[in-house]
Amino acid sequence: MIDEADRRIVEKLASKVRTESIIWIVIAVFQILSIVGIAVGIYNLVISIMNLDTSKKILQYPVGIVRSFEPLTGSIVILCINLFFGAFIGIIGSLYHIFGVRGYVMEHKDAFLRVEAALTGHSPAN
Repeated sequence: MIDEADRRIVEKLASKVRTESIIWIVIAVFQILSIVGIAVGIYNLVISIMNLDTSKKILQYPVGIVRSFEPLTGSIVILCINLFFGAFIGIIGSLYHIFGVRGYVMEHKDAFLRVEAALTGHSPAN
């Protein structure tokens, strides 16, 4: 059984991922229209659309969240790609992901692990 406080934490993460997706869609459109950042813009657009689906999956079956968001390497790579090829605007989305979304997951890591344990029947692994 998932308690109400943990459920709200999961719902807020889904909302943050949805917000991140919208931010990236706007960034991608600007990048594509700028011509200079068209390749990165298309990449960011595809990823943002996939993240919209991720926000729904988080609500349906919030398992593997910490495992998915904890590694920082991918976030740093995306930040660098956007810094070098996507112009300044791409940095905004990267920083929102690192501090707004990933930071939220790390701040509530124990809650996400409790939810996962409740759904899978395994004890939370810290």
